Amino acid sequence: MVALEILLVGVLLAWVGLGLLTVWGLTGTRILKPGQPAELPSPAPRISILVAARDEEEALPAALESLLALDYSEYDVILVDDDSTDRTGAIADEWAKRPASAGRLKVIHNHELPPGWRGKVHALSLAANAATGEWLLSTDADVVFHPALLGLAVSCALKEQARLVSLLPEFELSSQFQNIGT
Repeated sequence: MVALEILLVGVLLAWVGLGLLTVWGLTGTRILKPGQPAELPSPAPRISILVAARDEEEALPAALESLLALDYSEYDVILVDDDSTDRTGAIADEWAKRPASAGRLKVIHNHELPPGWRGKVHALSLAANAATGEWLLSTDADVVFHPALLGLAVSCALKEQARLVSLLPEFELSSQFQNIGT
């Protein structure tokens, strides 16, 4: 019985420690919300958004729609189709031809992986080499952006004189995950 009590106290202390670590890690964390003012210089820094996409035909249209609707004037999107086996590359090409893309979306098709490279890292390297922006934003092909996010993130980075900004998205679970346990 004493061993069980010691074990339970140990588990309790571990949970309390993890909770304190989480609170400590969140102190100073900025939460970007739509409606907050984005204070940007004129001209704003040019951003190149790098997207490595492999077999993302289902998620890609929503991601591209959100990226091309960002409320920020100085950006481009470089999408690398990383040897997809589905329609990812074709979908990206179709979006690049749309008038709304107006040269903002560049698609690179990658079908070779040089020795010593890994897939996503190589795809992002290809995108970075094609980038025209002063700043780079790397994102996944299944992330949907709020139109105000880029301006808010750049405004925050400039205000804080940050050299690196990492954003944690708000997750929306699909219905298959929401119904677990019900």
